[in-house]
Amino acid sequence: LTVSEAPCDVCPTVNGVTGPKVYFDPIRHIYETVDAINLPLSDGSVGHALIFSTTGEREAVSRQLPTTEKELRALLNQHKYDKLTGHLSREGFIEEADALFQTQTPSDYAVAVFDIYNFKAINDIFGIDGGDQLLRFVLEKINDSFLAPEISARLESDWFVFLIRRDHFKWEDLDELLKIKYVYHGRTIHLQLRCGIYFVEAPFASASQMVEWSITAKQNVDRDSRHQYT
Repeated sequence: LTVSEAPCDVCPTVNGVTGPKVYFDPIRHIYETVDAINLPLSDGSVGHALIFSTTGEREAVSRQLPTTEKELRALLNQHKYDKLTGHLSREGFIEEADALFQTQTPSDYAVAVFDIYNFKAINDIFGIDGGDQLLRFVLEKINDSFLAPEISARLESDWFVFLIRRDHFKWEDLDELLKIKYVYHGRTIHLQLRCGIYFVEAPFASASQMVEWSITAKQNVDRDSRHQYT
């Protein structure tokens, strides 16, 4: 709904269109019906509203609609998931961690943020497909490690966040985990991960705040190249 002193140039109201007009959307391959109406406002002026509805061949429309309960659930919760890895997004991690802390003791856990040192250069070497595969590889490598995260997510780019039980941390093994060998189409590279860890202490902190504290810890690593985690 747009309210203004005058409708925009492309508005059907300006073009003298009466009744609905159908437009084809070349991206979604469906038709949309657009109608324009005038609305009297409380201050006595007139506003203009555009009403959209989708029409078109049944097959074209139905391909974009969920057909099973699983597809519907995925559509409703798509903000919670990262399309590249299939794991949770930042929003999904925060939501699930907050829910877990309702039934578990928060101080039993730590929030750890990982990233890949010099990822941009690596991505330039392997290309987009190789870089995407690398991100999935690193996430699964940490998931399958001794850390055994309760919740895993990709924050953005090459940044990952995990909720891990405190007693799973083994510092001598963490040093080894941060060194990863990656092979793509016969080309091998040795990766160095960096990690920032927040051991949960604040009893009333949100998962969102815990993620931010973990990011701060990892940024300390960025400034001090002598250490790979803090």
